[in-house]
Amino acid sequence: MHAATAVAMIADADTPALVARAAGGDAKAFEELVRRHHSLVIRWASIAVGDLDEAEDLAQAVWLKAYRNLGDFRGASKFTTWLYRITYNLGFEIRTTRDRRQAALAEWNAATAGDASSEPLHDDGDAEMLASAVHGCLIGLPPRQRAVLTLIDFEGRSGAEVAAMLGIEEGTVRTNLFKARRAIRQRLLQQERQLIEELRA
Repeated sequence: MHAATAVAMIADADTPALVARAAGGDAKAFEELVRRHHSLVIRWASIAVGDLDEAEDLAQAVWLKAYRNLGDFRGASKFTTWLYRITYNLGFEIRTTRDRRQAALAEWNAATAGDASSEPLHDDGDAEMLASAVHGCLIGLPPRQRAVLTLIDFEGRSGAEVAAMLGIEEGTVRTNLFKARRAIRQRLLQQERQLIEELRA
């Protein structure tokens, strides 16, 4: 069993009681929930947005939303499953906003390319290089494929657990996992070929 999964299972043992106390206004109970699960939320957030600074901001937003909506958690699923859905949904909103902003910047740059008096705009995130080729490939995947691959291959979760976390069928999980793994293999091979060509040049 993956270490992160084992730790989560142990932490989940008395989580329902902590959630109930936190929902009733017990600040220390909520602080304990944050202490236990914050590193997990940060990891999810980092994968969701691909930037550490944005991940920190996303994690704060996740905990704020979780605090405001603790009364809606009925225990039908694990607390971590509920928490992941919040992270995934907020991360999707952030990515959508960022993609729209980058598209607008690209359109503006294209429109002003021939105007010597105009300096192209640059998004700070565009200038940052990803730490590794695998991480770069992962960020390039569609959101659902990225989520499935991360949860199964990196966190050791089962297909059934991932299906519950994302609210999809297990068959859809398997399909997305296959597509994600294939895409990463293809991109890594392409990067390797490009590197070889550069070395030969």
